Order: sequence, then C-alpha cells, then structure tokens
Amino acid sequence: MYQGHLNDGSSIQKHSVGGIYPCVLFAQETPVGLQYGIITPKDQKGSLYGSYDAAVNAALRYLNKA
Repeated sequence: MYQGHLNDGSSIQKHSVGGIYPCVLFAQETPVGLQYGIITPKDQKGSLYGSYDAAVNAALRYLNKA
C-alpha cells in the first residue's frame, strides 16, 4: 500500500525506511567473507562490521548520539 513520502523533504517513500533511518544498512563481500556496514549522513563512505548485529548496533549508537 502506498504510504507517501517522508516529511523530511527527501524523495524516500515511507515504506522503504526502517528503525535505523537515516542510516543505510548494506552487505558487502570481502576477502574475509560477507560483512555488513552502515552509511550515516555524516559518513558517506560507510563503515564495515563483522556481523549484521554489529552493524545495526553501530547504527543505533549513531542515532542515540545524533
């Protein structure tokens, strides 16, 4: 169901965001295997973590400080 766009002026639709917005979670294959990362509004390059949970926790820490 169409929910419209966010009220923050972006073109992002409400159904596309989750609990860590505006952080973006991504997975990346590396020489040591699959790693998860987050991109924050301040860190556009992103940071990699060894697990999904570690990446989500980093995003939550960022949001608590933002």
